[in-house]
Amino acid sequence: MPFAAAAVDRLWRMAAGETASASPDAAARAAWADMVSAATEAIRQGRYEKLVLARAAARPCPEANVWPAMAYLLSAQPGHDVFACSLGRQGVFLGAAPERLVDAAGSRVVVDCLAGTAPRGPDEETDARWASELLASPKQREEHAILVRWVQERLRPWSVRLSAPASPALRRLLHVQHLYTPLAVELSRRRHVLELVDRLHPTPAVAGVPQEAALQFIAAREAWPRGWYAGPVGWFGRQGDGRFAVALRSALWRGGWAYVYAGAGIVATSNPDLEYEETEWKMAPVLAALTWADRGGDGA
Repeated sequence: MPFAAAAVDRLWRMAAGETASASPDAAARAAWADMVSAATEAIRQGRYEKLVLARAAARPCPEANVWPAMAYLLSAQPGHDVFACSLGRQGVFLGAAPERLVDAAGSRVVVDCLAGTAPRGPDEETDARWASELLASPKQREEHAILVRWVQERLRPWSVRLSAPASPALRRLLHVQHLYTPLAVELSRRRHVLELVDRLHPTPAVAGVPQEAALQFIAAREAWPRGWYAGPVGWFGRQGDGRFAVALRSALWRGGWAYVYAGAGIVATSNPDLEYEETEWKMAPVLAALTWADRGGDGA
């Protein structure tokens, strides 16, 4: 993975003092606002339908804390695809992915469409209110609908049946809640799960529409290289069945630093400050795991 390896090297230089790890929060927010403003302007001009922008935050993390952080994720994030990939000298990539990219068994396929986000509330009343606001938000519904429509268009030529609920449901996680639409697909013939991964990745949940133009925007604008962030992570068997998740809620550990990633979907009406807050909510699971490890497994 030459791009990912180069990304790790660039992160390492940043942590050594080149740029981002020493930047104050105000500077990070300002850079984010500039990037989101450029994205919304490009979307209003009709160049894109949606863009997904990401950022990373660096924090010290001794090597001894990596595996306790993994143990925390396994305990605190049920229903997630929890993973850790040892990359040798490039470090360890770990996370708790909430979203199936594809789950394939024979000709039957399930895809999770997860887009549109709100935080969990501090009490039941607030949590319910924020959930209702998420379900009613035109911005969040638009962001979600773009993803569902794109996945359907990608899989329809390969399918004899493709079904989805008429409206999204809520998927409530520990720190955030998402708009959620599962797609059930019956393929016209059995395909290896890696064919399906190649057909779908990267979806508008992590890149944008149109796909290639969105990837060019991301490469030109994001200050931190994504590396393995938001890539497919999973398994497959001899017959080609398998399950892959999207490597979100993740971090790269290398040389005493953890680089925690998160992104947000941008449409024409996006507000840079609100989108920044969304990335903080999404960083919370991994940051909680690292904090728990810092404290020797006491609290979060």
